Amino acid sequence: MTAISMLLVFVMVGAVALMAIKIIPVYTEHFTVRSALESLQAESLIGRKSLSEIRKAFLRRMEVNYISTVKKEHVKVERQGSTTIVRVSYEVRIPLMGNLDAIVSFNDTVELAAN
Repeated sequence: MTAISMLLVFVMVGAVALMAIKIIPVYTEHFTVRSALESLQAESLIGRKSLSEIRKAFLRRMEVNYISTVKKEHVKVERQGSTTIVRVSYEVRIPLMGNLDAIVSFNDTVELAAN
């Protein structure tokens, strides 16, 4: 390999490593959001609470885990018959370099039983 080709390989590997370093924390934070939704689903009698109480319970979990990307307007709680549906939809903009950004969108839904 010539010096120029090795330099190009190092630049490409460095770019991929930079993207991974910036994007992986977003996915680990999303794993925490997903875990909070699952713990909300596992909570007994959560489906009998009011919609605002359910939203507050989820947002409290976000505060405890220091998740700042999920805001109140990203959480939708609605009733459909005897089940309560909690939807969390948000996106994260990650500045990579210069004016180049990566946008990662998440949309999670859980159903809460009324029993």
